[in-house]
Amino acid sequence: MMETITIEKGTFERWMRMIFDRLDRHDRKLDAIAKHKDPALPEVIGEKLYDVPALAEVFGVTANTIYRWKRRGIIPLRKIGGKNQMWEHEVAALLTHTGLMEEMKKSELSEKNNTH
Repeated sequence: MMETITIEKGTFERWMRMIFDRLDRHDRKLDAIAKHKDPALPEVIGEKLYDVPALAEVFGVTANTIYRWKRRGIIPLRKIGGKNQMWEHEVAALLTHTGLMEEMKKSELSEKNNTH
C-alpha cells in the first residue's frame, strides 16, 4: 500500500540541497582517490584513447602481446572508462622512441621461439 505525505516546499528544498551536497562531497572524494591512485594520468580533453584491439593494430601484434607488454611494464596500459587503454600521446611516444619498437618486437619473437 502506498502512502502519500505532504511536506512544505522549503523543507523539501532543504532536503534536496543536503542530498546534492552529500553527492558532491562523494564526487570530490572519488576524484581525489582516482588522482591519488594514478597521479601520472594526464587530464587531456579531446585526446584520443586507444583500447587493446586498436593498440594491437597500431603495433602490429596480438592483443595477448599488448597484455604481456603491460605485465612487463613496457607500455602504460591502464583502466580508463572501464577498459584497458592508453592516451594518444603515450602511443605516439612509443612509436617515435628510437629502438624501443624493435626491442619490443625482439622480445616478442624470443618469447615465441621459447614457447615452441
